[in-house]
Amino acid sequence: MLESPTDPIETAVDAASRIALLESENERLRARDAERSAELEARERRIRLLEEALRVLKADRFGASREKLSVAPGQGGLFNEAEATIELTEAVGADVDLTAMPLREDNKRSANKRGRKALVSHLPRIPIVYELPESERHCACGSVLIEIGAEVSEQLDYSGESAGPAACA
Repeated sequence: MLESPTDPIETAVDAASRIALLESENERLRARDAERSAELEARERRIRLLEEALRVLKADRFGASREKLSVAPGQGGLFNEAEATIELTEAVGADVDLTAMPLREDNKRSANKRGRKALVSHLPRIPIVYELPESERHCACGSVLIEIGAEVSEQLDYSGESAGPAACA
């Protein structure tokens, strides 16, 4: 049989020590709970901040007016030749004709015609013709192939390798 302490003083001391031990454990768990709650709140704030930053970046990149929101540093004055020319002519006191020359002709096009508008006629054109070698001009049956059509396109040369902008036909 199990013997239990019959002394009431000994039982009270054991109970008091158990109560003190449980109270210290309870305080430790409350402190740990408060620490974890503070950590959770900090993480939730960070998540909200990152979600807002992501929303702003998406609006900046994919929004309807994304061109207006961000201007690359040093690029703001890239296309202000007219303003620079005006400032220069005002400083010198000379008059300069600032008429723009269009790159494409504004011909009235029919509703059925598709594709791009033609390049303006004052641009130089360099014809480039790609022809099949003589060995590939014969059909499998032995007859000579004839040209039944051609594709013509014009492209502006922006590379600067030629003397000015050129169009290829």
